[in-house]
Amino acid sequence: MPARKKATPDPPIDKDGSPVHVDLEWSALQDEICSSIPPVFTRDGSYAFLVRQASVLILSRATNKIVSSLSGESTDVDQRHTLPITGMLLSPFNPLQLITTSLDGCVKTWDYLDAELHDSVQIGHPICAVSANTLWKHRLFLAATKRGADDEGKPSTTIYSVQLGRASPTTHKPSKLVRLGKARQVTHLAVSPDGAWLVALGATKVHVLSLHDTTAGFVKYAAESQLTALAFHPDTSMPRFATGEKNGKIRIWYCLDPGQRRDAAKELQAASPTTTLHWHAHAVAALEYTPDGAQLLSGGEEGVLVLWRLHSGNVAGNDDREYVPRLGAGIVALAVAPGFEQREQAYVVRLADSSVVFIASLSLKPVHTFAPIKCDATRALLTQEQRAALPHPLALDRAAGHLVTTAGHPSTLQFIDHKTHEHIRDVEIVPSNRISRPEDEALAPPRVLHVALSGPMPNAAHAEWMATIDGRDNGAFTGELLLKFWHWDAQKRTFLLNTRIDYPHEHRVTAMCFSPCLGTDAQGAFLLLTAGTDGQVKTWRMAQRALKGARAETYWVCRSSFAYRDTVPHDVTWAPDGSLFAVAQGVFVTLWDPHTLIMQARLAAPELRSVRKSVFVGRKGRFLASLGSNHRMVVWDLVAQRVVYSALQRADDLVAFRDGVLAMERDQGMSYLRFIRPHAAVPHEATYRIAMPLRSAPLVLDADAAAWVAWSDAGALIGARLLAPSRSLHGVQLTAPRATLFDELFGVDEEEQKRVDKLLLQDRAKLSVQDDKVADALALFETPAHLLPPMSMLLDPFLDALLPKAEKRAPSPVRVVAAVEEPVQAPTTLSTLDRIAHVRNADMAHLASAFDTVLGAQPPSLRTSKTKRRTQKGM
Repeated sequence: MPARKKATPDPPIDKDGSPVHVDLEWSALQDEICSSIPPVFTRDGSYAFLVRQASVLILSRATNKIVSSLSGESTDVDQRHTLPITGMLLSPFNPLQLITTSLDGCVKTWDYLDAELHDSVQIGHPICAVSANTLWKHRLFLAATKRGADDEGKPSTTIYSVQLGRASPTTHKPSKLVRLGKARQVTHLAVSPDGAWLVALGATKVHVLSLHDTTAGFVKYAAESQLTALAFHPDTSMPRFATGEKNGKIRIWYCLDPGQRRDAAKELQAASPTTTLHWHAHAVAALEYTPDGAQLLSGGEEGVLVLWRLHSGNVAGNDDREYVPRLGAGIVALAVAPGFEQREQAYVVRLADSSVVFIASLSLKPVHTFAPIKCDATRALLTQEQRAALPHPLALDRAAGHLVTTAGHPSTLQFIDHKTHEHIRDVEIVPSNRISRPEDEALAPPRVLHVALSGPMPNAAHAEWMATIDGRDNGAFTGELLLKFWHWDAQKRTFLLNTRIDYPHEHRVTAMCFSPCLGTDAQGAFLLLTAGTDGQVKTWRMAQRALKGARAETYWVCRSSFAYRDTVPHDVTWAPDGSLFAVAQGVFVTLWDPHTLIMQARLAAPELRSVRKSVFVGRKGRFLASLGSNHRMVVWDLVAQRVVYSALQRADDLVAFRDGVLAMERDQGMSYLRFIRPHAAVPHEATYRIAMPLRSAPLVLDADAAAWVAWSDAGALIGARLLAPSRSLHGVQLTAPRATLFDELFGVDEEEQKRVDKLLLQDRAKLSVQDDKVADALALFETPAHLLPPMSMLLDPFLDALLPKAEKRAPSPVRVVAAVEEPVQAPTTLSTLDRIAHVRNADMAHLASAFDTVLGAQPPSLRTSKTKRRTQKGM
């Protein structure tokens, strides 16, 4: 049976031919900076809740995979959090519900079994911390940041008691909102286990409030430095809590003991009795007591989990603490997971690269690690300006469907399945020591600056080659700039270093890309192009040398190096068939033959000032789109060598998409992707809109499904997808049901089957309106297969009853110019019914072939017991 072509959805166009604005659904695939909210576990410890920006991931400890999400893609847009989540806790009033708070000012209660929103309360101000206790029914304590500022110009925080009343997924105001007090920059909030005390940390002060007498107000205590962590002792008979500070010290406070005198009228209390623990060299990022209160867990930038024995009598001694070192990144959150499926209790460590490590409480050895799409752990140590200057390498292994980008450390690359978003492997490009900074100033680590993968070869499951550029400070101030070639090892299932070239260019490398597959010969299948600020464009090829034992070794060497008019090449790109490559340099775009290195054409674009990027457009690359430093774009017809499209609209980046080009523009916190077909009568056909600024044009993962991935301006990886309308025979959308935790536990219920049955009935009713014979034709599917007549008798009447006959139309003429086929446009008079008929004919041909195969098979012979006895008598 011949392979069927996948229908490509067309961009939406208004009836009058004007382009349409389409809002794209996007989702965060990665944290910009890993959330410091500790993981939360269900009562039995079988599932964990992890915060990723404005959504919550539900992790199964049995499979170590994400089984569902809250406030994510599966949630209605009007029910999601719109800003990052700042607080999460298991509801003390209903263990089957999860409460989240966000900077959008909403308190949302989720039924996590069905992944549905149960209640949504709007406070009106960004919420920065939340806490609750079972003693206070349906009441939350939260800290909200006011838009104003205090006397010193710093934002102030108000602490409220919120009474949750009626439950409604529609956002509403709280039943009761009581102001408890005011503090400066509250970062942590906690209620004591006995529900008697509320403790808030703000700047360098500890604020304590008795919940049994809130009229007395908060009592303040001073710390040595900024407070960064808070944890209450679990024993209700020991009212004490621990705090972490920026100077690395941990203090255990005894100010809640009944014998301590407190006077809220005083601006600051006298020093409270405390116990000081000190090991960390940097800020203590997380604290957590074990359930029995015998140990205190602490972690920070050092990436070492420290366990303090509190009941040994000498907590400051070296013999009274244990360490779990070399966790791979700094620690941002800690939790204790209860025993699960006859397993021991585990210490859960959330690392700065977003991975989660489970450590056995007895052996203190990592049991397993959950690794999502990791984020760069060093970003948290940089300022906003430094983050904006960081490189963001991104590539796609189209043979394997793996996305390649930087991992938890900038010297390492991670491979992610772009369909399931699962972490596949890490490849360390630059060997580096994962040590914490010795001083307050962060060390500049070596970084991967560029990455490129070769195109798919015939019958290959992975890219054959990977090229990387790594260095420190882009090689500008240090002697570190390396070009490395990596070869895929099928046995080890990873890329291994093949060739290392020191300083491929004298200065910074501006662009790098592999050619398409140029042939079946493995040695000459690919070429690599690099360009640098030294003005040189270099091509790299594979070479081979003989080794002992009739073996051969393949490596990479520089094939050629050239420059043009002392210009700086900013971009290089290949034609789809590899017959040409283009170099954007100065006010020119030059086209070169890769085999002879003879310049084939020179396209001048003085209106672009300096050409920054060029991409080939179209299935065969007939058009070339270029972007200038003044954010203008032009498109050339390479056959006619003339400009066929030029726009005054601003464009910040370009990327080829289907048979056109996407021009990206950032404006007022939004990103607009203008889809342009240079050969069409109306080139600008659609504009896709994303509600966030993008750093660069998206990487196209699947052109047919319009699936993209891009870097946000904040430095987080996001995914966007355009869902095309269905063009199948029936209107039923047999998509996978929405994954929920309930389905994971008990299986899919009957709601999905009811939905399909309902759509089938609607589909039958719709078809019956078009033709009275359709209902009788569909009734054939309710007849047992062994009672049906031969397919030769059913096929023609069935098709005549079900499908309208398409009108015959004269074919449109095809015009050929310079041996290059012009794009053939469909006749404008072709109706929607004709297009549906063509698709249906292809569908029915597929069904007829399947029916012939199934019904034409010879049924197995059946022997009854009577026949068996006759056979035995005959013998």
